[in-house]
Amino acid sequence: MLRLFRTLMNPLSRTAILTVAWSRRQDVMRWGRSLWTELHNPDGISPARLATVGRVLLAVTSDTEASGAKELRQVRLDGDTVVLDVDPRWNRVGRLSDRLLKVKGVKQVMTETGQRLHTVSGS
Repeated sequence: MLRLFRTLMNPLSRTAILTVAWSRRQDVMRWGRSLWTELHNPDGISPARLATVGRVLLAVTSDTEASGAKELRQVRLDGDTVVLDVDPRWNRVGRLSDRLLKVKGVKQVMTETGQRLHTVSGS
């Protein structure tokens, strides 16, 4: 553990970490906003919900078109529905919602404005 700490304190390591964080700043902020909202949920912290939000965020981050998108600000979970805080003019939201429906525990994808994007068939 001490060795890891020394490695991270090396000026070159700090620079590398900051460079990667800056180049992925949209993802870092999206993860931060989404997890902050989930941790301050009035219903309390649920490990299952956190896992689902994490899987949704991982799906967003692994999508090359959505990962750096400034238009997608936050992802939150409302039951089994993913609610996207997204710019309504963003033209890739349909493709992203198709990808998010493949995540375990997600039945529907909506926007903050209430626009229903996609639903798992049979629901």
